[in-house]
Amino acid sequence: MWRDYETKQINLLIDRLERLSADSIWSHWASGIRGSLFGYLEDYEGRDSKLTLKELESLLERGNYILEQAIKHSLIKQRTK
Repeated sequence: MWRDYETKQINLLIDRLERLSADSIWSHWASGIRGSLFGYLEDYEGRDSKLTLKELESLLERGNYILEQAIKHSLIKQRTK
C-alpha cells in the first residue's frame, strides 16, 4: 500500500518538476532531482533500489522545495511586470 502511494507521489512530483519553464533558475536543479527520482522508479520496478528510504524522503523534500521556490519566483516576476 505504501509503495503505491509513494510511486504516485514520485510520479506527480516528476511531472510537476518537468513543467518548470526552461528559463527558470530552478529548472537545472529540477532536472537533477527528476533524474534521481526516475532512477529510483526504474530500480524500484526491478526491486533493486539502491536508495534508502531516508534518501528518497530527502529527494522528495528537495523536489518540493524547488517547486515552491519556482512558484515564488514566478509570482514575484509577474508582480514586477
